[in-house]
Amino acid sequence: MYSGNRIDIHKPFTQKVIRTQIAELFTRFPDLGGLVVRWGETYLVDTPYHTGGNPIIHGVDSQVLLINLLRDEVCVKRNKQLFYRTWGAHFHYDPDYYLKVTDQIQPHPNLVFSIKYPIVDVQRMQIFNPTLGIGHHRQLVEVCCQQDSYGKGAHPYYIGQGVIDGWEELKYLDDEKIRRHFYGYSDGRYKANLNCLREFITHPNYAGVWTWSRGGGWNGPYITNELWCELNALVVARWARNPSRTEKEIVKEFARDKLGLSESDQDRFYRICLLSAAGTLRGRCSYHAKNNVWWTRDDVMGGINEQAPGMFDTVIKEGVTEKMIAEKAEAVAMWREIEDLSRQLEIPAPAMQEFVRTSCTYGRIKFEIFEKGWTVMLLGTLGDKTGNYDRQRIADAIADYDRLWKEWGALKESSPSCATLYHKKYCRYIRGLRMEYSDTGLDSSIGKYRKLVSAEAPR
Repeated sequence: MYSGNRIDIHKPFTQKVIRTQIAELFTRFPDLGGLVVRWGETYLVDTPYHTGGNPIIHGVDSQVLLINLLRDEVCVKRNKQLFYRTWGAHFHYDPDYYLKVTDQIQPHPNLVFSIKYPIVDVQRMQIFNPTLGIGHHRQLVEVCCQQDSYGKGAHPYYIGQGVIDGWEELKYLDDEKIRRHFYGYSDGRYKANLNCLREFITHPNYAGVWTWSRGGGWNGPYITNELWCELNALVVARWARNPSRTEKEIVKEFARDKLGLSESDQDRFYRICLLSAAGTLRGRCSYHAKNNVWWTRDDVMGGINEQAPGMFDTVIKEGVTEKMIAEKAEAVAMWREIEDLSRQLEIPAPAMQEFVRTSCTYGRIKFEIFEKGWTVMLLGTLGDKTGNYDRQRIADAIADYDRLWKEWGALKESSPSCATLYHKKYCRYIRGLRMEYSDTGLDSSIGKYRKLVSAEAPR
């Protein structure tokens, strides 16, 4: 049954045990409609007496063996549904690998492959998943509505337009200068067949959409109100039921029914949604550099050590330091507009009005902290390379950074609906144990240049 310290699906006794377990499961729960199977990246760190592990130890051969076993037991013998998630390693993003597996599996009406919509994970600056719309099997699209790298609902971050009709950055796929800054496997090896859900719904493989309405990531921010997560889930779900509708119609419907907004305020609310997507892209990703999209995730903020290797060198070499700083300032301008619009909304329920306004201010402060942090890191690294530091701008940005953290803390203290705040440190995963906060992060990078400008201060 075991191969080393791993369960070996290729051993006959292992297969016998799995078949027996499936039989026991459906005997105990005869009304169960089927199974959702996740084979990769399973975390059992808080589950006693379980070790977990990946059953795919021989690549394509292991996948084919496991899927055929499950297909036989679930779909054929019991006429139940099997949703097999492709998440993990090459199966998820590599069209050749996907076809090598699925072409060896006979289609069945009850067998559906479940696939995340982006090529890698739920991040921006990526192509649509190239494994969607290929092969001979039905495919279900996974959409995360509380994205762990994008605030987790502590502030608005609207995914409806991007997922349904295509993210704004996809318009630049033919522009090599921008496309090379895409995250993941966008070096020309992989090309998307589609750009959005709307292009997929007419494909014979399309089986529907399901949402992670909540969940994702490890720690905070911890929210007090599910409004922004609920909005994303509702828009995707209602559109999937009736794709002839526009996502804008559904957002305005949500704003009317959930928040009691007037027609003019519905338009303002929709504007907040669109700006949240555009401002977030510019604030944490970039059109000018291929930064590490995981530099901030959950409730942590990374610094220089958490950026993509060589990213700062490339930025300096290509002379786009000021463009990146301006991009972060553009993001803040968008978030200021969001904050202003939120204060114009007349929401009948006082608690909801307080949350909407607080969450929009929360987002503005967060992205302004990002802007000041990036200003210090970019100008500081430029000074490290050239020996010429713009000390006044670095000092001003650090002063603003300190002021913003105080403002953020005051918001948390004064607003009962405010989500928990971010940490100034980054995180690290202790394999088999937990995710914990590290000693590095944005604050440590700021600290490096704080010392520099302090040393130069007049005495």
